[in-house]
This record gives sequence, structure tokens and C-alpha cells, in this order.
Amino acid sequence: MKRSMICVSLVLALMGCKDGGNSPSNPKVLVKAEKEQKAATSTQIGYGSVGAANNWPQLEQTSAMVSNNLLAKNYYIVLDGSGSMDRTSCGNGNRRIDVAKDALTQFVSSLSDDTQIGLYVFDEHGSKERAVLDSGAAHKHKVIDFISKVQPNHGTPLGSSISQALRSLNNQAAKQLSYGEYNLVIVTDGAAGDTPLMNSMVDKIIVETPINIHTIGFCIDDDHALNRKGYVNYQSAQNAEQLLTGLGTVTAEAESFDVDTEFKE
Repeated sequence: MKRSMICVSLVLALMGCKDGGNSPSNPKVLVKAEKEQKAATSTQIGYGSVGAANNWPQLEQTSAMVSNNLLAKNYYIVLDGSGSMDRTSCGNGNRRIDVAKDALTQFVSSLSDDTQIGLYVFDEHGSKERAVLDSGAAHKHKVIDFISKVQPNHGTPLGSSISQALRSLNNQAAKQLSYGEYNLVIVTDGAAGDTPLMNSMVDKIIVETPINIHTIGFCIDDDHALNRKGYVNYQSAQNAEQLLTGLGTVTAEAESFDVDTEFKE
């Protein structure tokens, strides 16, 4: 009887070893991911990479499905569609929102299909997440479609927008077991209507997470609340060309995003 039980145990153990070869939870896969993550982090430079020095706080992973790509890059975009984005100043005669939409369309198109992209917009249609973090060519087209439909109106709730962005990136980090790269890209032209909340959210991200914050300040002063020197990759855009250049600094991986060849007339 004991010999039979021992044999069954050995068979089950061998089956477990065979099935776990490529599983994200396999220890060998996790060790490899950790080594690649450290190598990638060590090569990052610049204000926008300050977050890479932090670790995620303890994340709740019990209800999250483990991602098939633990090292995925994540870009969560917050687009300001407030009423002031309807103005033509700083846009070379074009509306600020049109310049921003054209630039973001090119930026999203330049990202690889395996990049996770999310989008939050506040505009005439309300303040909400338009596209959850996801990857694939079809998802990129969906994000671009949402960007094209933005209609400027109402205020600038940057604080609540960043709060939602943090929740979404937090959830994705749980799915990736805290591996990967996380970027928050904010395109805005004005001060927040909820500055205290915005400041607390920025502080939380900088202190507690490895999220890299990139702010493209479109036609605003250099002392904008999101210009945290040494912690935020802040690019001041006083015209269309500078806005496009600022987006070009967000990722060196988007090699096809060439300001000189694609945006200059």
C-alpha cells in the first residue's frame, strides 16, 4: 500500500514539473524575468526614469490574472480636453486640442503592438477612462479612435485623472507580478481644478511606485504644478513643434516617431 502511494506521488510530482515549463509562475521564468528587469532598469536615465528606482508596494494579486508578458511596457495617457484646449494660441493657428490629438495619434502609432496602452480623457463627454490598459494592433486603433473623438469643454480635473491612472497601473503591476515598465504620460495646457488632490497623487507616485511621470505642458508656464524637477520628465511646449518634440522624449523605443521627418513642413 505504501509503495503504491509513493509511486502515485512520484508520478504527480513529475507531471507538475512537466506542466510548469513556460508558466509565468515557474521559478525559473521568474528568475529570468527578474534578471532582465534589473538589466533594463540599470540602463534607464533621465527624469522620467526616477520611478524605476522604486519598488511597488505590496500588491494584491489574489484576484488578478497573471500576464503572459511579465516584462511588458505600459503607457497610460491622460489627455486634457478642457475648454481652454479649444483655443488657437500656441498652435500656429490650429486649436491646441487638434495639435495634441495629431501628436498623440502619431505617438501611439509608433509604439510596438506588444506595448500596453491606456487612455483617460476629460472633455465634453465627461471625465473617464476611455481605454483600459491593453496591447495589440486592434487596441492601438481603438485608442487612436478615442483620441480623435475628444471634444474640448469644461474644467481640468487632473487630480482625479491621475488617481485613476494610478489605480489602472497598480492593477496592471499586479498582473505582471510587479515586473515591467510603467509610464504615465500627461498632456495638458493648464493648472488643475483640484490641485491639492493632484499634488498628493504625484507625491504618492514618486515616493511609493516605480511609475515614470512624463508631463507635456502645452502652452503653460514652466512653474506648472506637474513640473517636479528631478522627478518628472517635464517638457514645456509653447508651440506645436515643441509639443511633438516633448512626446518624442517619452520613449526612446519608438524609433519611428521622428519629429524631423514626420511633423515639419
